[in-house]
Amino acid sequence: MKKLVDNIIQLYCEFDHANLDALGDIYHRNIVFVDPVHRLKGLDDLVSYFKSTMQGTSECVFSFSSPIVDGTNACLEWQMHYRHPKLKGGDRLTLDGVSRVQIAGEQGADMRIIYQRDYYDLGAMLYEHIPVLGRVVGSLKNRLAVQ
Repeated sequence: MKKLVDNIIQLYCEFDHANLDALGDIYHRNIVFVDPVHRLKGLDDLVSYFKSTMQGTSECVFSFSSPIVDGTNACLEWQMHYRHPKLKGGDRLTLDGVSRVQIAGEQGADMRIIYQRDYYDLGAMLYEHIPVLGRVVGSLKNRLAVQ
């Protein structure tokens, strides 16, 4: 289990278009992947989603804190560092998140992620960095913080 978690972390620390083919090394063919945007089923859909998400992104790498592993479940706290020319002038942005993963398969090479749920603030990732919408979201957050 620890080796698979280490492989997950290594893949995402070097995340780019070139290593999307390696997703099959860590994800089960029947993966269920859930995040604030989508619910996907199957490795092909996951690869397609990541490919489309990466389009136009000039950087997307992750850093991780110490994972929590319990049996066939793991919790990974991460920061995604990314750049997109349409978000905040192409500046490097950082997003905090957590992934909960469930592992299937026998100990060793057959182990794969069968379920992953990512938790992150979609507004912090996207909406806050779009010129007009970002001001609206920021204003709403400030109002809520005062109350």
